[in-house]
Amino acid sequence: MTSGTTPGQHWSNCDEDIRAFLLRLVAGCETLLGDKYLAVYLHGSLAMGSFRRATSDLDLLCVSSGALNPGLRASVTEGLMEISDQRPIDGDIEVSAVQDVHLKPFVHPTPYQVHYSATLRPKLESGEWDFLRARVDRDLAAHCHVLRARGVVLGGPPIHSVIGQVPREAYVDALLCDLSEILNGSSLVDAPVYGVLNCCRVLAALSSDGPGVVNKEEGGVWGLAHMPREHRILVGQALEVKRGRWEVSPRHRMSGGLRWSRDSLDSFRDYVTGEVGRLLGTRIAG
Repeated sequence: MTSGTTPGQHWSNCDEDIRAFLLRLVAGCETLLGDKYLAVYLHGSLAMGSFRRATSDLDLLCVSSGALNPGLRASVTEGLMEISDQRPIDGDIEVSAVQDVHLKPFVHPTPYQVHYSATLRPKLESGEWDFLRARVDRDLAAHCHVLRARGVVLGGPPIHSVIGQVPREAYVDALLCDLSEILNGSSLVDAPVYGVLNCCRVLAALSSDGPGVVNKEEGGVWGLAHMPREHRILVGQALEVKRGRWEVSPRHRMSGGLRWSRDSLDSFRDYVTGEVGRLLGTRIAG
């Protein structure tokens, strides 16, 4: 069933229930962290003007002014799960909590203290997650690079005063890490809208004539203009789902409820892998 494309939302003009929810999340983080709370920053689609209720998530970085002990990490994580349950959209929140000392100067791969996402939630709920273990996340380099370029302050000091310059090699490493999961795993088939548009975004960022820091939708537009003709139908289909060309049920958020040609996806995978090798002389590895 068609519904026509829907305009992307930005924090500055988003629906009131989304704004109210995020402000509650900020207040919750401040309460949970107490005197260690420093800031909450918004990145991702809502910070870059391409948020759509049917297909988007909410991406945030929480910054603490000191280390969190394992008990506090567990309490913060439990609090984030409770906050997630109050969200007004099908998509979930994704939140990383990072200590300020690891952000300026920027440390890569970046240590993090807490992480919550829908993917991780089963392990958190089952008690499998070890809050004593130190962890790092290569993806945080990309998130922080985006934050410095297009992020939104939801609470705390200006972003540039807390997050230092992300070295180019760290940013590229984060892009390749994300791309490796898409191309070497099953997500291109399981979640084609996310996978196709993310591949376009990465190629746009890596290209010398690319537009720089882009969201998935902007990456898809770049892909339509720069990719070979045989891949444009796939990119266009992903863009139409992302833009709300069709109504999307919660069960079909990752596919739009459409049929995706496995041959086309495999061909697209091969093309992207080859392009990365051409641009960087680098084999994509996990």
